[in-house]
Amino acid sequence: MCGTIKIMVYYLEGNKGFTETLCSYLKEAKNQCPIIISSSIQAASDNDYGKSKKEGEDFLLAFGKENGNPIYIY
Repeated sequence: MCGTIKIMVYYLEGNKGFTETLCSYLKEAKNQCPIIISSSIQAASDNDYGKSKKEGEDFLLAFGKENGNPIYIY
């Protein structure tokens, strides 16, 4: 696997992948606790890290609407 692809996979697994796993546990437990995450200025950037942060944030916002969890992104 090329270095650039490895880095993108690493970012996606760490940012979006972890977020999806956490949300699946909350949904399974019917837990509607507030979720607070720290964003990054990179989320608005057109780079691999920024894209992975943005995808994680977008997933979380959709999850909050679907599951009823308040979402706070700082």
